[in-house]
Amino acid sequence: DSSDRVPAGTVISQTPVGGTVLSPGSAVDLTVSQGAAPVAVPDVTGLPQATAASNLVAAGFVVGTVTNISSDTMSAGTVISQNPAGGSLAVPGSAIDLTVSSGPPPVNPRVTTGLVVYYPFTEGTGATVSDQSGVGTPMELSINGAVTWLGGGPGVSLSGGRIGTSVAASKVIDALRASGTSSFEVWALPANLVQEGPARMVSVGSDNASQNFVLGQEASGYEVRLLHTAKDFKARPRLTTVGGAAVAVQHVVHTYDGSVERLYVDGVERPETVSLSGGYANWDATDLLNIGNEGSGERPFVGEIYLVAVYDRALSPAEILQNFDAGFGATVSPPPPPPTIAFTDITDSAGVTGPATFGGHGGQWADVDGNGLA
Repeated sequence: DSSDRVPAGTVISQTPVGGTVLSPGSAVDLTVSQGAAPVAVPDVTGLPQATAASNLVAAGFVVGTVTNISSDTMSAGTVISQNPAGGSLAVPGSAIDLTVSSGPPPVNPRVTTGLVVYYPFTEGTGATVSDQSGVGTPMELSINGAVTWLGGGPGVSLSGGRIGTSVAASKVIDALRASGTSSFEVWALPANLVQEGPARMVSVGSDNASQNFVLGQEASGYEVRLLHTAKDFKARPRLTTVGGAAVAVQHVVHTYDGSVERLYVDGVERPETVSLSGGYANWDATDLLNIGNEGSGERPFVGEIYLVAVYDRALSPAEILQNFDAGFGATVSPPPPPPTIAFTDITDSAGVTGPATFGGHGGQWADVDGNGLA
C-alpha cells in the first residue's frame, strides 16, 4: 500500500497481529509500504525561476539541477523546460530539474565563424597592428616605411610603406591549406584610379615573382591572383574586374568555395568570376602576410586601409552584407560561455556541503552560499 509516513519496503501491518499463537507453518500476511503515492508534477514552464521553485516546493517537490542556456524567445530567468514534465506523476520529495533562459545570446555585428585573423586598425599609434580575431595565437603585424595612423578614427594612410609579418604567415597559410576555401576582406580608400601592379591591398606572398594570394587595385578595377592546384604558378586565370574601384571608401571581399571565385564590392557581387576547382596544397608555406605593399616593397598601394580580415571559408552573400552593414571599427565579441549548471548540494574535498555552480569558460566550480568550496 502507499503510505506518506512509512518508508517504502517497510511493513505497515500484519495478520495475525504480533503476539498471536499459531501452529508452526501457519501463514502470516504482511502489508508493505510502497512509499508515498505519486502525485502530478506542476507545470512550471514559462514561469520566472523563483515562482517555479515556489510552486514545486508547495507541491511537495524539490528543485534539482538548474541549467542556464541562452534563448531568443524566452526572457532571462524564465523556465524553458523541466524534467519530469508538468502533469507527469512523481513521488513527493522528488527533484525536478529546470532549464532556465539566460536571455538572447550576444550578437556580433560581424561574422566570426571561420575567422582566422582580424585587423581593425584601432590602435591609433605605435608600430604594431594587432590581430584581434581572438582565435589561436595572435599574428601581429609590423609597420614599416611610409605608413601613418589616421587621427580621426581607425585606419592607416599608406604612401609606399608596408604592414605585415616578418616571418611566414603560418596561421593563415595553414588554416587555408587545411580548408581549401577562403575569404579575404578589406575596407579601403584608393587615393587615385591610376595605380596598378596590381597595387597590393592585401597579399600572401614574399616578392613580385609569385604569390599565394593577391587582392589589389588595377587602375579603375580590382585584380585577384589566387594560387591553387588547378592554376599555373602565376595563379592564372585571374579574376579581374572591369571598373569597380572608386576614390571612395569601399568594402571589397574575395571568396573561393573550392570551385568558384567571386568578388563583392560594397556588398554587391561583381559579374566577373573564375570557375576552376582546386585546393591550396601548392601554397608556399614561407610566404608573408602583407597589407599595402608586397613583401619586397615593390607594389605599393596608395590610400587608406581601415580593416583586413581573413576567413578559412567562403562567406555567403548574406554574411558579406552583414559585415558591410557593420562597417569598419567593429569589435569582435568572444564566444558566449558554456551553460552554467547549478547544484543544490555538493560536498567538496573539505567535507563542506552546500550549493555550487559548474560551467562558464574553462568549466569552473563556484561557491554560491559563501561557506567555502575546496
